Amino acid sequence: MEIQNAVYGRDPNGIKKLISGIQTDMGILTSNVMDLKADIVITTIRKNWAGADAENFIKQFQNEYKKYKETIKKYSKSIETILNNEILDFKKQQARNI
Repeated sequence: MEIQNAVYGRDPNGIKKLISGIQTDMGILTSNVMDLKADIVITTIRKNWAGADAENFIKQFQNEYKKYKETIKKYSKSIETILNNEILDFKKQQARNI
């Protein structure tokens, strides 16, 4: 994952740019581990490894892969929620300063 230059500092527009950048990076990360690549791994295993241990490995791989994708989604949403809360806190602070 690569996060490029980000303008932050309690500026709602900077925070929105940061959220957008994180979403872009997480999208790239997700596409780098897309289902097609997982299917290629499974197909390769089935071509070159036979038996119950191969099927057990594939099941374990599929479970871990599913957890990995879910973790990426949760992580992205968690960061977005934290930063959106920062925007709300900033707006509340600005309202008190008027």
